[in-house]
Amino acid sequence: MATYDRSQVRLLILLILQTQSQYQAHQETLLKALSAQGFTLSRDNLHIELAWLENTADAIVDRMSGSVHIALLTPAGLEIAQGVVEIPGIDRPLPGQAL
Repeated sequence: MATYDRSQVRLLILLILQTQSQYQAHQETLLKALSAQGFTLSRDNLHIELAWLENTADAIVDRMSGSVHIALLTPAGLEIAQGVVEIPGIDRPLPGQAL
């Protein structure tokens, strides 16, 4: 069971991806950026959130390179990160919220 706010972490993942070159990031980049925002997740928990964002919200594409996850923001995910679209299970960004 997760001991973190899943809806907030999901938004942060999208916001992190929004700031990355080509809108994609390696799992270690995501873990480090989440930790800097006060959320320390295990790799397994990150993989669970990436799978949710891909399968439930269509917000990312979660690709594998060997045993490493690489997340790519989709156009739908960008709209969620910008607050244009609201999805249950993902916090809405606050006005002016960016990383």
